[in-house]
Amino acid sequence: MTSIILSIKPKYADLILEGKKTIEIRKTYPRNLTQSTDKIHLYATAPIKKVIGDVQCHGSVVTNPSKFIVASLLHGNSEPIRMVEEQAQLTYKEMQKYAGGLHGNIWVWKLYNPQRFPTPLPLEHWGISRPPQSFCYVKDE
Repeated sequence: MTSIILSIKPKYADLILEGKKTIEIRKTYPRNLTQSTDKIHLYATAPIKKVIGDVQCHGSVVTNPSKFIVASLLHGNSEPIRMVEEQAQLTYKEMQKYAGGLHGNIWVWKLYNPQRFPTPLPLEHWGISRPPQSFCYVKDE
């Protein structure tokens, strides 16, 4: 089983653990995260600075913000954009800015089975002394 520790703002970590944020938008995807049993440990950045829970990933797709516009035009409404905004808990403009424009590639990670830890864990639990900039691979016990 492969696991990663994902650095994420506390606001978004909480939304994932509450089941409100079901997709994560990133510029990369962990290539070794391939099984549905693989875990993503959520490291809530400052001021929390601990791993507060985990979630599983049910695959990913690479895309760009312009494709959401095309999908909306094909559907004749803005439903695809609204759906992504709701699931990612980001506005379309925030997503576009993060991607670096309409044609910047982003990975959409599909998340499920969030579990909040009863007690947040320090990174040292996994033998790590510094938080990852984006994510890092770890071995679970």
